[in-house]
Amino acid sequence: MEFGSRSNPYDDYRGLQLRERMEALGQVSAELMHDLALGLSALEARARLAAADARDGRPATGDLEHVVETSADLNLMVRDTLDVVQGRALSPEVRFDVGVEVERAVRRFFPGSRGVEVRLKTDLPGTVEVEGRASFLFRSVWNLLSNAMRHCRSEVQVGVSVEDPRRMDEDAEAVVCIDIEDDGAGLDLARAATLFEPAPFADPEGGGMGLSAVAWMVSQLGGWVRHRPGDELGGACFEIRLPVADHATSTG
Repeated sequence: MEFGSRSNPYDDYRGLQLRERMEALGQVSAELMHDLALGLSALEARARLAAADARDGRPATGDLEHVVETSADLNLMVRDTLDVVQGRALSPEVRFDVGVEVERAVRRFFPGSRGVEVRLKTDLPGTVEVEGRASFLFRSVWNLLSNAMRHCRSEVQVGVSVEDPRRMDEDAEAVVCIDIEDDGAGLDLARAATLFEPAPFADPEGGGMGLSAVAWMVSQLGGWVRHRPGDELGGACFEIRLPVADHATSTG
C-alpha cells in the first residue's frame, strides 16, 4: 500500500514549463541585468544633474522628464520579463505600432549622440502592427542603436519596411524588417557567428553586449534577429524581422 499524495500530471507539466522558461531566461540573464544596470546608471547621472541644477536655482525640467521616461521604460521591460517567466500569456489583440516604437527609440538617442548623425528611413504603408509586448522591441532597438553608436565613425542609419517572408520567417504572411546599420569597420565573420550566444559577462570591448538579450526579446515577439554586412554605410548591420499581425496594415 502506498501512502502520501501522488503528483498531479498537470502540475508536473506546469512545473516543467516554468523550469524551461527560467532556463531560457537564465541564459541571457547576465546581459539583461547588465542592460538594467546601465539604464539605472544613466538615470542616476541624470538625477544628479537635475539635483545640481535645482541647488543652483536652474530649471531641471528637461533632465527630470528624461528620468521619468527612462524609468518608465525600464519598469515596463522588467514587468514584461517577469510576466514571461510566470507564463502570463498575452491576448492576440495586444498589439503595437512598430513605427512608433522604433521612432521613439531613435529619438531617445538624439540628446546624447552629438557628433553622430542618426537617420531614420521609414517605408511603411501606414500603421503596421505586431503582436506582443512593445517594451521588448523598444529595448531591442535601443540596445542595437547603442551597439552601433560604439562602433560607428559618424553615421548610423535605421530603416523600417515591410517585406515578403523568407524561409526562416515560418508562417508569416508579411514581415516588418528593421535594419540598424553603422559606418564603422564592420565585424569579422568569425566573431559575428557567436554574437547572439549568451555571455556570462559583458564584453569589455562592447562587441556583443546585450545581443543575446536582444535575440531573446525578439523571439518573444515571434521574430528573429541576425547580423549581416551593411548595404549602404558599409559597416555592421543588424536586422530584426517580425511577423506583421494578421498581415493587416492600415493607412493613417
